[in-house]
Amino acid sequence: LLKFNDLDKKKLVVCGVSAGFAAVFGTPVAGAVFALEVLYIGQIFYDVLFASFLSGVVAWRTALLLGLKYSFFPVAEHLPLFSPQNFLWTLAAGVFFGLVSLCFIEIMNFSEKWFHDLKAPLTVKAVIGSALILALTWCVGDSYFGLSEAGMVSVLHGGRVSPWAWLWKILMTVLTLSCGGSGGVVTPIFFIGASAGAAFASFFGLNTIAYASWGLVGVLAGSANAPLASTIMAVELLGGQAAPFAAVVSVTSFMIVGHRSVYPSQLLQRSKSSLLDVSEKGQRIDRNLTVPTPERSPVLGHLSLRMKRKK
Repeated sequence: LLKFNDLDKKKLVVCGVSAGFAAVFGTPVAGAVFALEVLYIGQIFYDVLFASFLSGVVAWRTALLLGLKYSFFPVAEHLPLFSPQNFLWTLAAGVFFGLVSLCFIEIMNFSEKWFHDLKAPLTVKAVIGSALILALTWCVGDSYFGLSEAGMVSVLHGGRVSPWAWLWKILMTVLTLSCGGSGGVVTPIFFIGASAGAAFASFFGLNTIAYASWGLVGVLAGSANAPLASTIMAVELLGGQAAPFAAVVSVTSFMIVGHRSVYPSQLLQRSKSSLLDVSEKGQRIDRNLTVPTPERSPVLGHLSLRMKRKK
């Protein structure tokens, strides 16, 4: 309508993601950084930094003026001292959260491929998916329906949860989205992370509230490749004293998943590490698959042209 060019449209997408995240979760700074991180792995566009932060703050204040109330979970009294031993426990938790994120991504990829390859109308796929969800509900109960926001709040306040709650929530979310359901994954990721953190802490006799709060941000960092936004969100939701622990679990989880993502539209602009170096830079993640977009990379464009000539 306003005759924006393609670059302006991309900037508006960043602003929209920032505003949506900030207004829904009450985290304006994390929302702005999440919008900058989630579109490209390994690159942040500073030319849209001002617009992203402005959108996040304005959306957050607008939501407050409209009467929306947010939940915060200060965990300072539950945090351990940052000793070498506790640092190693935090590092181990980050590895576990990365594996949980990887599990989520791979199960999502498998399920979507299975439903995609199923030669049946969409309505039949929906019925099959619904039957599978009901079968799972018969086995584990219906407490994993919906966003599980109440369950997340309960876990973050020390409530008891099944040690496999994170896996049941992954399966519920994956089946819903794969068979035709529509919805976001961020809030389910929060419950998956919190319940995974509580399970980790319970198994090793650690503080469940502390590790549940770190799981919330750690699984988000791994699943969405957004370690900076996850760390900042920990500060906004959990308090500043949680920052060192949140940073460790977020970056560790981010590295564990490699070049995978729960968002298939993410573009890989730069490898996370020389140990994970890949040639598919400039391509969509498509979870563990890649879709070529050679026009985004001079090297890929040259290789693509050579392949065409060879054919």
